[in-house]
Amino acid sequence: MMYKENEKSEEPVRLLTTVFLHNGQYYKLQVATSMVEEDDLMRQLFYSILWLYIGLVTTIILFNNYLLKKIWRPFY
Repeated sequence: MMYKENEKSEEPVRLLTTVFLHNGQYYKLQVATSMVEEDDLMRQLFYSILWLYIGLVTTIILFNNYLLKKIWRPFY
């Protein structure tokens, strides 16, 4: 858990800590990634793909019906 000042709350994070040597001095590097935003991103991605799939299927059905009616009109 890490305190986020801009949101004024603690959130779960993934933390990568590494140490490296540069010009004879050791430096510690910490990279923190929020896990909450990943959940929101996955939810938004799911809904986006769902709407895309629904739109694609609807378009295919409507276009197919229109095209088939136009093609088969001489045979009626």
